Amino acid sequence: MDIIDLLDNGFAWTADRIRVVRTDGMHDATPCAAWDVRTLLNHTLGTIDVMAWAVAGDHVLTEAGAHALATQDRLGDDDPAAAFGVRVDQALKEWRSPGALDRACATELGSIPARSAAGVSLLEVVVHGWDIGRATGEDVPIPADLAEPVFAFARQWPPVEMRRGVMYAPAVDGGDTPSDRLLRYLGRTP
Repeated sequence: MDIIDLLDNGFAWTADRIRVVRTDGMHDATPCAAWDVRTLLNHTLGTIDVMAWAVAGDHVLTEAGAHALATQDRLGDDDPAAAFGVRVDQALKEWRSPGALDRACATELGSIPARSAAGVSLLEVVVHGWDIGRATGEDVPIPADLAEPVFAFARQWPPVEMRRGVMYAPAVDGGDTPSDRLLRYLGRTP
């Protein structure tokens, strides 16, 4: 499956998780210890925006700027599913534009190939989709057709190991399914 199809599937899978978020559950805890559901949703929306802007060439971001953009309030009073849908539509438009996957993207990590930026977007949206599902009481594993390519990307993406304990949690041993192996690699306990 190509990266655009994976993004489509990852966005759709996470949209299903977001549809069950309740307005009165926005301050519930998530597997991301420092973030409640609202903060996690804002981060997820921000990450989608940041990666879409990178592939569009709209922003050159510093690490602090990317963090700020990925953590500011993007929900306002909007329905989380609607806010997510708007971001996804815009992002997919950028990812599908002619030549998008052949570009270099200016990110807080420096210039990276667009395919790597798409991998970052996929990793973020799928894993945080699981986090959102867990926070809302779902116990839904990441489908193998998403978990396997995301895990393969995460294992070869240098910032995962370089930023353990800062941006990525320490890995947890074990895992019988592709979903469990991915989540444990990223420091979660499914």
